[in-house]
This record gives sequence, structure tokens and C-alpha cells, in this order.
Amino acid sequence: MTAQKASPTISVIVDTYNQARFITQAIDSILEQTFDRKDLEIIIVDDGSDDGTDEIIRGRYKNAVTYIYQPNSGQASALNTGFQLAHGEYIALLDADDYWRQDKLKIVLDAFARFKLDVVAHNLKIVGSNQTEKLYFP
Repeated sequence: MTAQKASPTISVIVDTYNQARFITQAIDSILEQTFDRKDLEIIIVDDGSDDGTDEIIRGRYKNAVTYIYQPNSGQASALNTGFQLAHGEYIALLDADDYWRQDKLKIVLDAFARFKLDVVAHNLKIVGSNQTEKLYFP
């Protein structure tokens, strides 16, 4: 299954393995970005999930993402598959059990443009099962 492509600015690669519980929140957080959707491609690489992840993606996102299912080979293999398929000028990674703020891509692209950078790292917030939050900086 392949979504339509047109020279995206950013390719977002989401690697997943048995993350049906979280995949919807991850993909929705990409689709809800303030960044212009036409400049974005979303590549989901499913590394052998057997928990219904594929049914969720094919059913809910079939026209919004490029979905690749591969036999379980590990996260590095899934990411490499995503890199091979990416057409964007920039690549962003999102694990299937994570999600982004709505302005994440805009902030990152602004940093690339403003400071003429090749790589951007940023802080993250970890939300625990008891809903506590911890802020980490690179």
C-alpha cells in the first residue's frame, strides 16, 4: 500500500513491532502537525507485528501513509527499510509508542533554516504509566 508522493520536505519514518495499542496516537500526531501536509510523507515499517497493527494501518490510514510489512528483523532493519523508501529532504523518526506535539515539525524545520543545520536534536518529555512527566534534554 503506497500513499501518493510529491517531493516531500520531510519523510517521517515510524518503525513498529506489536504496537497496535499505540500506533493510532503516533500516526495521528503526525497527521495533526501544523506543518503543511503536502510537504510530508509518512512511512510505516512494520517489523513483523502479529497483534493487528497492520489491520489498523490498512483500515484507518491506507491513503495517508506508505505501509511496509517485513518479517521480524529488528528495529535497525525496519529503520533501514524506511530510509531506503524516503524521498524527503529531511528525515524524522518516530517510534510507534511515542507521539509529537502539533508544532514539532515546524519548530524543527525552523531550526534547520535559521541555523543552517544538518542535524537537530531536541528535548523530550517522558510520560509514565502513573502520568508523571520527566523532561530530558540532549
